[in-house]
Amino acid sequence: MAPVYNFNNIPYMLSPTEKMLLKELLALSPVPEQTFSFNELMGYLFGLVITPDSIPASEWMPVIFGEDETGISAEDQARSMSTVLGQIYSTFQARHQAGTLQFPYQLETLEKEELEEVLEWVSGFEEALAMRPDFWEPDFDSTLNAKQQEELFFSIMVVQGLVDPVEILPFFEKLPNEIFSEAFETFEIGAESRELQIQAFLLATLPLSIQTLQNHASRIEKIISDGGKFTANLIKETSFSAPNDFVFERQTKKRFPGKSNVIEVDFRKKKKVSTPVENIPHYQIKIALAGAKPPIWRRLIVPGALTLAELHEVIQVSMGWHNEHLHHFEIDKKLYGPPSDEDWGGESIRNERKFNLHSLGLPEKGSFSYTYDFGDDWQHKITIEKILPSPPEILHPTVIKGKRACPPEDIGGIWGYQEFLEAYTDPTHEDHAAMIEWAGPDFRPELFDKEEIEDINEILKNIYA
Repeated sequence: MAPVYNFNNIPYMLSPTEKMLLKELLALSPVPEQTFSFNELMGYLFGLVITPDSIPASEWMPVIFGEDETGISAEDQARSMSTVLGQIYSTFQARHQAGTLQFPYQLETLEKEELEEVLEWVSGFEEALAMRPDFWEPDFDSTLNAKQQEELFFSIMVVQGLVDPVEILPFFEKLPNEIFSEAFETFEIGAESRELQIQAFLLATLPLSIQTLQNHASRIEKIISDGGKFTANLIKETSFSAPNDFVFERQTKKRFPGKSNVIEVDFRKKKKVSTPVENIPHYQIKIALAGAKPPIWRRLIVPGALTLAELHEVIQVSMGWHNEHLHHFEIDKKLYGPPSDEDWGGESIRNERKFNLHSLGLPEKGSFSYTYDFGDDWQHKITIEKILPSPPEILHPTVIKGKRACPPEDIGGIWGYQEFLEAYTDPTHEDHAAMIEWAGPDFRPELFDKEEIEDINEILKNIYA
């Protein structure tokens, strides 16, 4: 049987030399767990070139290495990586423009052990769609009719479901067993078999879904080339209604064994979040620890009615801090903090309990800072990635993605943490034993996965629900 990923047959063939060089360069990444696999990279480039927007290399290349530049420190190697990636991207782009770019797998002959390759490709493809998510939202394009919206939603659901099956389970749970019995006569209906049926169904429809997304992108490109504009949906009422929000976000790709890094901070003395105010939107925010390499960040959806005092609580829980030190926010050169702290350095401090996110008028793509522990000086950049209509099913702050564990408290700030990691991860380091005693043997700096997110969201739910 021919290989599933046959570079001699697929339309955008890479030469054996290009393939070998690319794999060698990817292997040079100092943080392999944050770096795309070869199959993920192929799906990522596929998704990039079909996106009807010109995404600069300076934006899409760092994503391959976990958003940390090229991930390769040696100048000549980094230059080689950029050159090879640019050349392969151009090859994909040329095939796309010629109409010969096709989904590269023959699923009819798929072997069980080759399934992981397909799932990696889909994961990379989804990463690319997340670069410009508005283009793929069914209710964003006012030119789509109801049938086109349904087809686009279904295609998005297939991709999302193969990357993160939990996201689409609520949709399939609504389907009666009789439907699955007719489609999968050889399966007995049960919890495990239902999941297998769902995955088989999604895989079977994947090629058509990819083609639908390509057709959608080509239609938008034509609108733009004809002098039109692709803008937000101006139709106030539509017959299309998706059962769940499927938001494309970057995935934490690897699983690591070890103890959970989630810290349960006690906020019981704090007041609960107030009842959501009608017509106040939700915000998709990204909290990134400044100076952390590899990056440490969390992506959340939070109510716009959340006060800055409550946002402080959310940051503490979602990042993994212990809430043992002072903090403040800096927004538009104004400081916000607890009412008991009147000023720092002579600057006037505004009461963080009196301001919510929405009242501050923060723009989409805007950012502000949050500093925790004025000794260690942990600075966080908080970016407003999206301003969303209030999702009725999200009743409390919710973490949707993230990368890497929070540093231990009182470690000496970002520079102290880098020194700590060198000693902690190197058994031959003279301070290795001391750092193990400091942080414990179960600390996993790379750990932030699905289980971590579930634990954090359970804590946030208990605080704010």
